[in-house]
Amino acid sequence: MDIQTTTNELYIRAKRLEELAAAVEKLANDKNFFEAIYEKDLAIAILKLRAGKITAFEDIPVQNLTGNEIPKVAAGIVWESFLQAANAKSKLDAHLQKLKALEDSISALQSINRYLDVQKIT
Repeated sequence: MDIQTTTNELYIRAKRLEELAAAVEKLANDKNFFEAIYEKDLAIAILKLRAGKITAFEDIPVQNLTGNEIPKVAAGIVWESFLQAANAKSKLDAHLQKLKALEDSISALQSINRYLDVQKIT
């Protein structure tokens, strides 16, 4: 490996780092959006259950729920919103791991580049 090769590889990875950072920003916004939708849907479901507006879930009657049961049933009602939020979080986490791995590889290449530069001088 020589300085030219490591410098070129650093440039390529720096560009990829920029792309990943932009993707992470978008995924963070998506995560926040879907979490907000879930929280809103959950609140609406809880209010509807308390008001007696929801009388069945999956063809099962829901009546006389206790205070502890209402949030659990409401969470079941809005499971799709929860799944969207969870998927958005997983995508963001995966991209953050990729970003960290790329940063680590850039750091390693920088160390190699410094070593090669010192070897060139001596």
